[in-house]
Amino acid sequence: MKIESMEAFRLIGFQVQCEGERYAVEIPRTASLLRQRCSEIQGAIRPERFIGAFIVGEEPPEKDGYWIGVEAEPGSPVPEGMTDLAVPARRYAVSRHDGDPASIRDTYAALHAWMEAQGLERDLTGWHLEISTEGESPIELYDTIR
Repeated sequence: MKIESMEAFRLIGFQVQCEGERYAVEIPRTASLLRQRCSEIQGAIRPERFIGAFIVGEEPPEKDGYWIGVEAEPGSPVPEGMTDLAVPARRYAVSRHDGDPASIRDTYAALHAWMEAQGLERDLTGWHLEISTEGESPIELYDTIR
């Protein structure tokens, strides 16, 4: 586990909105769709690097859900049926999840315990990230800190 800073970036891909338990089905389905349509994203930076983004705390309806996409250059056009998201520069506590997606909550619990032991405060209003190669394991978990 470590602390890492990331510069602001633009994400182009898809927004997933569904009921809580459906995310376990809809996120992999949407990652597969992104894999199929990734070549449509002009200006993609490392198109094999899928980034999931979500806000943990209360958010306005337009920020509700889970985004999955790839980083793209500023000004890149957004393909039909996709959306974009601006992710501001932030500091993150980072952990690696390697294994069954169903056990990702255990990895988050370990990361949150480590953060607490380090005296770090989570920022529930910031974009939390999950970064992987084409949506597959391992997944780097980026939890926003103040």
